[in-house]
Amino acid sequence: MEFPYILIDFEEKEGFVLYVAGIDVPTTSMAMQYGIHRADFRAVFEVPGVSANIHCDFTVGNLFKFYTRLVKCYNEVAGMAILEDYSCERTMLSIDFARTGHVAIDGKFAIPGGMVNLIGFGFETDQTYIRHIVNKLKRFFDELAEIQGFYDFRV
Repeated sequence: MEFPYILIDFEEKEGFVLYVAGIDVPTTSMAMQYGIHRADFRAVFEVPGVSANIHCDFTVGNLFKFYTRLVKCYNEVAGMAILEDYSCERTMLSIDFARTGHVAIDGKFAIPGGMVNLIGFGFETDQTYIRHIVNKLKRFFDELAEIQGFYDFRV
């Protein structure tokens, strides 16, 4: 697996890219037993006048939960997939499918510091735009499963 590993790329539409900067080797006995890998997730948001490189506070398990929900919504052309950290306060990306084939994408990312700084965006597109995201996430989890030896990602 080569890094940075781009997972979600809305650069053309909204100046947003979500990627994995690296993956740590499991160090605790439980992590080794279950193949739990920690990943360094980052988001880049660039539009005229704003440029941010944000550390995302979610886990491989959070991303896997989002991926499985996204696949279900994509196949059914209905529902919402939400990627968020455990506190549901610092990182959030939602993809909401309408039966008409339209998709609403919203994101909110907090930048740590003394004050709470938020980067937010939203736009609409059609379902065909989501296919490449589903494929990239599938490849990521297939490659991660190959590294750890099985397809189980703790949520």
